[in-house]
Amino acid sequence: MLVCAYADDQLGRKLRLQGALTYGEFLRMRHMISQDLEIIFYSRWDGELAPAQRAEQYRDEFADTHTLLGGVIAWRQAGHPMAEDTGEGEEERTPPR
Repeated sequence: MLVCAYADDQLGRKLRLQGALTYGEFLRMRHMISQDLEIIFYSRWDGELAPAQRAEQYRDEFADTHTLLGGVIAWRQAGHPMAEDTGEGEEERTPPR
């Protein structure tokens, strides 16, 4: 599961990778997310502290947490899709199990 590491959900929506959650969505849904699921925190680019801090913060709660190397910049350079900002709320998003 991809999760934007920024606490600002508006920024998280602007930087949303295809299939990713904002950090606020993750917080609201984390009790429904399987503890065995891989959680990958990301930011705009490599070197920011937020993804590593989030990965460390949830390491005891989830079996596999880490960061996305290179962030959104590397994701886009590799040709992976960004999500379209549809304005959908967190109540419409369902976490994978």
